[in-house]
Amino acid sequence: MVSLVKVEDILSQLLPENVICCVVDVPNPIKGADVVAAVANGDFDMHKVLKQLKKELPAIAIPRQFYVIDDIPMMASGKVNFREVEKICREKSTNGE
Repeated sequence: MVSLVKVEDILSQLLPENVICCVVDVPNPIKGADVVAAVANGDFDMHKVLKQLKKELPAIAIPRQFYVIDDIPMMASGKVNFREVEKICREKSTNGE
């Protein structure tokens, strides 16, 4: 069991301040699900971030994919719309992006 909130919290700390992120899971026919991250303003060194994530999290919690989304959907409260981001990531995953 992976805490997506914990992964997102750690990822947020490692990304530059202007990069918005959201961590969701997408279906995997073999494993059940994969952890993926959606990021906006993707101007960061992904290899460096992954290296740091590997120090903080177990292998199962490391995002398998980073999807750059130009406009991460937000709710009226100013928080990321998790369900919409999850839908976008699942579509991208299905389409092999």
